[in-house]
Amino acid sequence: MPASALRANLSPMTAIGDILGEVVPTLVRLVLRPGALLLRAAALAVGAFVLLGLADGLTGTGWAAWAPLVVAGLLTIPVVTLAARRER
Repeated sequence: MPASALRANLSPMTAIGDILGEVVPTLVRLVLRPGALLLRAAALAVGAFVLLGLADGLTGTGWAAWAPLVVAGLLTIPVVTLAARRER
C-alpha cells in the first residue's frame, strides 16, 4: 500500500479524535454541574434535618426524641462520602 493511501486512511481517524477531544470535555462539564447542584441540595436538606432532629431531641422527652437526629446522622454519611469523592 502506498504511503499516500495510508495517510488518506489516517485522516478520518484524526478528525474523529479531534472532534472527540472537543466534545468529551464539554459533556463532562455538563454532567458534573447537575451533580454538584444535587449534592448541595442534599447537603442543605440533611443539614435542616439535623437541626430539626437536634431541636426535637433537646425539647422532647425519652429516647425516641433523639431518633430523628440519629437518622439524620446516618443520612450525612452518603452526602459526606459523595462530597469527598467529588473533590478528588
